[in-house]
Amino acid sequence: MDGRPLVVLTLHGVAHSDDLGVQAFARHLAAAAGTDGQPIIAGMRAFLEDKPHLAPPPPWSALRSAPATGYAAVELLAAAAGCSPEVIADARGASRADLAGSAWILDPADGLPDLLDLAVGRADVVVVAEPDDPATGPVLDALDLADRVILTAAPPARGPALLIDTVWAPNLAAGQAAGRTTALLDRFGTGDGRPDLRAADLPGLLPGISAWLDRTLGGPA
Repeated sequence: MDGRPLVVLTLHGVAHSDDLGVQAFARHLAAAAGTDGQPIIAGMRAFLEDKPHLAPPPPWSALRSAPATGYAAVELLAAAAGCSPEVIADARGASRADLAGSAWILDPADGLPDLLDLAVGRADVVVVAEPDDPATGPVLDALDLADRVILTAAPPARGPALLIDTVWAPNLAAGQAAGRTTALLDRFGTGDGRPDLRAADLPGLLPGISAWLDRTLGGPA
């Protein structure tokens, strides 16, 4: 990476929808829970589709806000169904292997091609993902990102940088404290944190990202 600004986004949840992996996660947990597993599937569908009538009151109804991601929602559903932390961890790993095997059917998130057109050439586009996640490589290939972005396990420390994530903590919270610009893709309307930019989807963030690039680079491309 040279001295150009950074646009940093998470691979899973920002570059593509997490729904396929979340559905696999819920299926593995429902199978592990046996006769108690049906509410996991019903709750997962209710959460992802914003259709609360599909399931009984969810286990996060007493929380300040709904979970920020589908994975977090399914974990709560699984714990309420009696799944142990070990079973939940095993199911998460199995879901990532499933995603690796079916990554070829993924589409880029709405707005991702526009973001790349906007940023590539003006900034270094950095994608954050766990290198040991079996889904990382196949998803990068499926989205045709491998040669267009820089893969890293954590947001780089240098700046100026704009960080895009689906959850406020830890990356956005730490980034804002370090003086970086933050953009929260708040699909489920948690209202968490105080990001510089917030939208329910990536297209909603693009005007703010474009304006940030213009300011940082001293004018439009």
